[in-house]
Amino acid sequence: MKPKIAIIYTTFLRDELAKRTIKSILDNWRDDFVLLIGDQGHPIKSAFCEELHTKGCSDYMPLPFDCGVSMARNILIKKAAIAGFDYCILTADSIEFLPQTIEKIDLAIDFLDLHPTVGILGFDLKDRIAWEYYMDIQDGNFVLTKNNSIEKDEATGLYIKKCDICRQFFIAKTKTLQQVQWDNNLKTADHEDFFWRYKQAGYQVAWTHNIVGKYIDCKPAE
Repeated sequence: MKPKIAIIYTTFLRDELAKRTIKSILDNWRDDFVLLIGDQGHPIKSAFCEELHTKGCSDYMPLPFDCGVSMARNILIKKAAIAGFDYCILTADSIEFLPQTIEKIDLAIDFLDLHPTVGILGFDLKDRIAWEYYMDIQDGNFVLTKNNSIEKDEATGLYIKKCDICRQFFIAKTKTLQQVQWDNNLKTADHEDFFWRYKQAGYQVAWTHNIVGKYIDCKPAE
């Protein structure tokens, strides 16, 4: 029996982009997925998302306006944990799924299962700068150090880079995201904070270029 996978999808005031990227997820669907949509904007997409809900493939949650991506993620991950989903794929309305996003998901799960201390496996993003580094703190500031070493994991065939922080497009063991949550008080600047605390909790992060999505640079109009 396949482990269940929750797609943690957050959106804020980018309705047309959300429809596009949600469609990309549905176009690359698996029967062990559920799509959890957390909308911290105006809930005008409810009719669109309700249609998905009636098909049994998603759950649309209108959230307090501008509650922040940190709170949105924490709410969705808690829902995934309660529902018994073993893994979460973290994504957002700016990320388009491709066939390369899901064709090796089972290998990603195998990798996490074979490495108990690794809780997150980051994915690559086309058209988005790399953000895979080791992290440390010096004089009260985060210091990021690049790792240029990529090794083939013989058990899965995935090419893996060890790191402490990756882009916020990844698969994770749900239980680790329950233990280390995003800071609800941080609407921005949450990235380094979360991964630093994840590292301090004893969890490791890895990244692979074998699983790929596409980043869409779209800013809402003033």
